[in-house]
Amino acid sequence: MYPPMKQRGRVNFLVLVSVVTLAGLVAAVLFASEPPENVAYKFMTALSKGDVEKLTDLSVVDGDREAMRKQWDYTVHVAAPYYRFVWALGESRVLDDTHASVKVEINPDQGQEPYHLAMEKVDGKWKVRVQELTRDMFPYLPH
Repeated sequence: MYPPMKQRGRVNFLVLVSVVTLAGLVAAVLFASEPPENVAYKFMTALSKGDVEKLTDLSVVDGDREAMRKQWDYTVHVAAPYYRFVWALGESRVLDDTHASVKVEINPDQGQEPYHLAMEKVDGKWKVRVQELTRDMFPYLPH
């Protein structure tokens, strides 16, 4: 037999505080945006592997998302399917709440000037402004 309950129907204050705190931590993790350098890393990895879907997801799309996906598909599969490069990320700077820049070196051993990925926060997530990249960085980038 179970012992009689003294607080039948009442919620223990400590349990309530624990549940609310846990819910707050889960929400903070789920809704916190990644830093721009993490997104730049994912973007450059997708570019080096020709991952069209990931490139489309990580690009600022001013118009039709499907049109951007088609442009990425053309870039990595038709225009430059054999273009290979080595890259390294440099420093990142958050310019304001919605703009950042991440330095990227392409083929760093060849002494080329670094490029800067212009980043914009869209719907709480950092994305790359592909239209601001030069085609010297990668041939036939979508514009």
